[in-house]
Amino acid sequence: MNRSNRHSGKFSKYRLKVIQSGIEKRSRKFKSSNEESSLMGFPRHFLFAPRIDEELRKHYGNRTKVSAATRMLPMYRFPDLFRAADALGSDYKIIHQITSRHEEPLDSILSTSGGAHYNRKLNLAGSNPRQVDYDETEYFPEESFWIILHQETQQKYILRARNVYQMTFIEVVSSSNELAQSFLDTVITLANEHSVYRNKVFEIRFEPSGQEYGTDHEQAFQVHFLKRHGIDDDEIILEDEVRSLIERNVIDFHRRRDQLVELGVPRKRGLLLYGPPGNGKTYTCKYLAGCLEDATTIFAAGTALVQIRTIFNVARLFQPSLIVLEDIDLVYSDRQINPYSPQLGSLMDELDGAADADNLIVMLTTNSIERVESAIKDRPGRVSQCIEIPNPGPKLRRLYLKSLLREFQDDQLDYNELVTLTDGASHAFIKEFVYRSIQIASERANSDGQFDLLNEDFQTSQHEMTQQGGKAGRSIIGFRATSSTNSTQ
Repeated sequence: MNRSNRHSGKFSKYRLKVIQSGIEKRSRKFKSSNEESSLMGFPRHFLFAPRIDEELRKHYGNRTKVSAATRMLPMYRFPDLFRAADALGSDYKIIHQITSRHEEPLDSILSTSGGAHYNRKLNLAGSNPRQVDYDETEYFPEESFWIILHQETQQKYILRARNVYQMTFIEVVSSSNELAQSFLDTVITLANEHSVYRNKVFEIRFEPSGQEYGTDHEQAFQVHFLKRHGIDDDEIILEDEVRSLIERNVIDFHRRRDQLVELGVPRKRGLLLYGPPGNGKTYTCKYLAGCLEDATTIFAAGTALVQIRTIFNVARLFQPSLIVLEDIDLVYSDRQINPYSPQLGSLMDELDGAADADNLIVMLTTNSIERVESAIKDRPGRVSQCIEIPNPGPKLRRLYLKSLLREFQDDQLDYNELVTLTDGASHAFIKEFVYRSIQIASERANSDGQFDLLNEDFQTSQHEMTQQGGKAGRSIIGFRATSSTNSTQ
């Protein structure tokens, strides 16, 4: 089955089919031999179509008194309700499922016979695509009813999930308030445990929900799945000491957390990665996300950082979690110059106030550590360690050049000269430097597309990238010319 376009859960066979079969049975009763008869201008099968209250009572029972429990969740949690239904287990049996759209509250549908102000006729509820992973989409009906039996007690429940005003609205009906609330709690617990977001990598954004007369509506919470990169260890080019610090404070800490907690080590850990742009701070975080396959990884940047409490609440819900807050100096700079002072306090509260049971690792990144509020970077209880990721030295530049050129014929290259040409450059500059050199060399390709890489190609590339454009050209994508380089200009 195509993963990118499939129906959700083991109940997908009921969707649409249940409603269509019911309508067809009713409509056949009212068809004449030649043509469908009419009543007051309306087709009989339209006037006598199945009703949602009748269908529910058929499977739930004709009870005059019911009790309801309700809960609102954010819109993005809607797929989790279907995961919860799938995960009810052997204690429960799904008697029937109906997909039909109605505005009337569930207890009203069951407890009153009229419903004069609502349309109770069954209809075909539309299905909407929802992402459940980076490369996986499933279709979920806009509204669904499940009639559920607890096999041991023979107690029946109705579970309803629907979208209401950009929220997920959940209703449970049973014979008493206590039973309805207890079953609703069970459903919410299963929705959390089997969430489509648990142990995934995603980015949190706050985007306008729409526009009217040129004015953005309030910022809507958005979740965008990211690819979990399987980055090999040799693809992360870091100084040995830096690599050791990151692996100990993130990978080893995560894997041995329970053991370390028994030794008195707190469950929470915070790291701040800083250094010039283009040296792999974000790439390192993606590498860590790939290593922590049994953890939820949440990325947030830009305006999303203002909603820091929401970010931490989501992380707690799907813990153990790795939280990556990028470019924090844009929002959490020194309080003397910071227009987001209330949010600064919220971040410090979250870093201080993680509960003993919170399994969180917080990664902060910045290109300008001097701008970051000192109460964040200089407080060990909030950030366990600040780790600098500077422009690479000669050893790392050689390793990175060889890594980028490993698929090419490089026996004619003098790597000592290439290392010198990239003195003062960032990882980002070196990558562009290599790509530009390959393009230049490919201009000499023979009829079979073969060509040799020569040092002259890299010299030309470095000249183009640093000499054409004055000072701005020399500092492009992280390049910082040394004194020896400057002397030749």
